[in-house]
Amino acid sequence: MATFSLIFGLSLFTSILLVLSFSMSSFLRASTRPDLMVGTNRVIARNRKRFSYR
Repeated sequence: MATFSLIFGLSLFTSILLVLSFSMSSFLRASTRPDLMVGTNRVIARNRKRFSYR
């Protein structure tokens, strides 16, 4: 039981760290290049429309 809780805590900690690092990197990228983010969002929306027509 103790080993299970230890493994669960470690996996939870690593997942939280991954999410935090990912959100921080995306936030920094968005704050530095907002026009880049808007452009990628537009391209994704355009591709989605094209796929929905098929």
